[in-house]
Amino acid sequence: IDRDMKSNRKPAFEREGFSGSQATSLGTAVHRVLEVLPSIAEADRREVSVSYLQHVGRHWPKGAVEQACEMVSTVMQNDALRFIFSDDGQSEVSVVGRLKTDIGERLITGQIDRLIVTDDRVHIVDYKTNRHVPAAVDEVQPEYIAQLALYRHIIQDIYQGKPVHCALLWTSAPLLMDIGEQKLHEALELIKKG
Repeated sequence: IDRDMKSNRKPAFEREGFSGSQATSLGTAVHRVLEVLPSIAEADRREVSVSYLQHVGRHWPKGAVEQACEMVSTVMQNDALRFIFSDDGQSEVSVVGRLKTDIGERLITGQIDRLIVTDDRVHIVDYKTNRHVPAAVDEVQPEYIAQLALYRHIIQDIYQGKPVHCALLWTSAPLLMDIGEQKLHEALELIKKG
């Protein structure tokens, strides 16, 4: 069974005045900008992001392009988030693996928004552009945690011996929310039960 995690994404950045397709377009655009900007010289990042968002957002509601630009800028300039966009990281990393479950072995495929590998650990970061930011991990949608649990399962096989940390980056806050090992373990065990 092919499990493509990105297909489970709900329309992002739900805001009044947005149609479903516009909300999805905005979320996709913000993801794309955050994917590309780490490879752009810091002095040019603002110009690149504004140009791209103005192009793809020409049919968005009034003020949406400016909101998206501000969101991206706030994320990229946040000192606590700089390690995510460092040279140790890679964007849109395709992963493939297998998971043994109670109903047989499953094929897992997906794309990690940002994978950061250092000498002593690995970080998996998934971007979420939703308007509503949960106040705590317990309020996070279960499918988001399940997605990270599957990514972690694959990455642990590749980087054996290194701890693998998983987090959600809520871009509208911005807030990096660490998903603890226990939550990830419980989510994976639930998936294994089929």
